[in-house]
Amino acid sequence: MACLVDLSLDIYDKAPTFWPDPKTAVMPHLKIENLKYNITQLVMSTHLGTHLDAPFHFFDDGLTVDQLDLSKGFGPAWVLDFTDKGAGDAITRADLEKHANKITKGSRVIIRTDWDQTFPDQRYFSEGPGLDPEACDYLAEARIDCLALDMPTVYSPEYVQVHHALLTAEVLIIE
Repeated sequence: MACLVDLSLDIYDKAPTFWPDPKTAVMPHLKIENLKYNITQLVMSTHLGTHLDAPFHFFDDGLTVDQLDLSKGFGPAWVLDFTDKGAGDAITRADLEKHANKITKGSRVIIRTDWDQTFPDQRYFSEGPGLDPEACDYLAEARIDCLALDMPTVYSPEYVQVHHALLTAEVLIIE
């Protein structure tokens, strides 16, 4: 039986972010006592919480989120369990090849490491596991539609290379 699973992290005042990103602020702006309604102001990074990485994130001429085919992120998905990977561990091409029957053209792949359980600790952003460049090349070559992760980024040490591989292959990345 299919079920809808919400993988979103909460957005709230002072929610932690990557160190160079804008800090999160949820601030009352107007109150009912002023103008008979409440309005809240949000200041946040587009990289806050659960988010999509659009090609524009890494390419000046890349598509923005509003131009993406978001249907790639909806539907049945394979959850690949990598909960054996800990802080700093790489998920490799060899790790993914064990799931080759699930990593096919048009498939949606969710990488489960349980690293999201370290949030909101700041190490969530800097010490987690990730997919190394060869693993991302493999996913791009397989032409999957969507890659979702329970980590804040695909792979911090080589973030440019792994994002370029996936985004040029038009993989929808949900972090």
